[in-house]
Amino acid sequence: MQPDILSLQHSDFDVKMSWDMNTIDGKTVIDGVIQNIRYAMMEDIEIWVALLDSNGKTVKRAVDLVMPLRLDMNEVATFRVIFPLVVPHGAKLLFSYKYDGSDGGDSTKWRQSFESYAP
Repeated sequence: MQPDILSLQHSDFDVKMSWDMNTIDGKTVIDGVIQNIRYAMMEDIEIWVALLDSNGKTVKRAVDLVMPLRLDMNEVATFRVIFPLVVPHGAKLLFSYKYDGSDGGDSTKWRQSFESYAP
């Protein structure tokens, strides 16, 4: 699955991500993909999503540990983040991802965040 075929998207210098959000049995499920576009390899990728209130305070957070543990350049992996509640339309979400990236030498620990809104 390529990161440009799902409805919501984000691109940065290191990754491309896309995802869909659905409500299933009173829970919000974010199914997505992440693609490594920067490093020879990324390892130990985590994707965190926080639901924020109108003041920017965290209401709820959820996380997924991306498998496989290693993602080589241009490889794509899926992720799934589940909130145990219905995220309302227009709610602000803070996505954060972290990983260890390497071009063959010492690895770089990196964390990046961006905001999105629930469709």
